[in-house]
Amino acid sequence: MRIALDVMGGDDAPSQNIAGLRLALADFADVERFLLVGDETRIVADLGDLAHDPRIEIVHASQVVLMDEPSSTAVRKKRDSSIAVCSRLIKEDRADAIVSAGHTGAAVASTVITNRMLPGIDRPGIASVFPSPNGFFVLLDIGANVDCKPRNLAHYAILGEAYSRLVLGVEEPRVGMLSIGGEDGKGNELTRNSSKLLNRMPVNFIGNVEGRDLFDGSVDVVVCDGFVGNVVLKCCEGMAKAISGMLKENLRKTPIR
Repeated sequence: MRIALDVMGGDDAPSQNIAGLRLALADFADVERFLLVGDETRIVADLGDLAHDPRIEIVHASQVVLMDEPSSTAVRKKRDSSIAVCSRLIKEDRADAIVSAGHTGAAVASTVITNRMLPGIDRPGIASVFPSPNGFFVLLDIGANVDCKPRNLAHYAILGEAYSRLVLGVEEPRVGMLSIGGEDGKGNELTRNSSKLLNRMPVNFIGNVEGRDLFDGSVDVVVCDGFVGNVVLKCCEGMAKAISGMLKENLRKTPIR
């Protein structure tokens, strides 16, 4: 596998991305090549002893998409941005995958316009992996499409099932649809119509799942529209931060604690 790394994306770039690269070089011996995309001068300065690693190749990109810029900027005005160059490396068959910690919207827009969608898939989806008692479960979409049709959720079920099986190693992933009740008739028009379609899909569809079921280990892939998925993601992030803060405050109240 050849991985294109958007070295200029995310906080404290490029130093943090190169720190991650150092870990990846040690952990993933099966990765044939890491293509570091970004400002060549800054990359070389931060690489240090990694500069002569035979698995590393630097691909210069003169521009960076900033986090407060609209997604369209990556495609229209910054065609030599690090994420845009990463997308072209996929199209040119110089890379098999992209890793970026930068602007999510720009990454989605750039990769879709440059490489198009997989045959049969209408829209892109963003997946997130969450911990569960049995390992992990995949939730998608978490923000690429806030308005979905039933066929979009069916596509997400196929994509999520493939990710769970091939990446997370789940032999027969259980696919559920996030709704407000476990019964087939519960939910809004989208979930009711999607449930009928998913029941006919070549995936192990177990029906509707509620928010309280996400972390009990009963499901491996959860599909929903991007609006609901993003709310779930942000709620989980906020709750984790709040619980962590409460624990720290209470554990530090007395010397004994």
